[in-house]
Amino acid sequence: AMSVTMASLQCTFAQEKKQETPKAEPVKIELPSDNIIRHFRSRNSGTAVVDWYQLKDGKTTYVIGYYSTDGDQRKVVYRNGAYYCTETEVPIEYCPAKIRAAVDTLAPGLKLKELYYEYTYRNKGYRAVMKKGRGKKAQVRDLMFSIQGDFMREEDASKIIRGF
Repeated sequence: AMSVTMASLQCTFAQEKKQETPKAEPVKIELPSDNIIRHFRSRNSGTAVVDWYQLKDGKTTYVIGYYSTDGDQRKVVYRNGAYYCTETEVPIEYCPAKIRAAVDTLAPGLKLKELYYEYTYRNKGYRAVMKKGRGKKAQVRDLMFSIQGDFMREEDASKIIRGF
């Protein structure tokens, strides 16, 4: 059996070495490349409205699409023109009990504010977003779990492409 923890599941972006430049922000674009549109449509028939954004981080360009299907909020990420991952927002009330118990232990004092089901071509899992406080001074932790609800690792919160 292949262990999910062996491979890295993450819908994050890698930052170049720390420089004195501010963190890049996504910019709304009209449409991405034809290749991205073709790939997206092949996997998402019937999706009507997609808000597309582009983020440049060093030599890497991310194209992020936000859309809704059957009431689910989703985000798809392409890195340098190739499919990278998809996230689906999961209502907190549907958080698996095993994950809820783990986040209480792993992040004491923080509250589970967001939960996402993430998948790539190779992996599936959950990203739990824990927060304390508000605004830019809020403490944020992103904890990754396998599809079975087992804790895998903590992600660097500053490298997550936020949004929904």
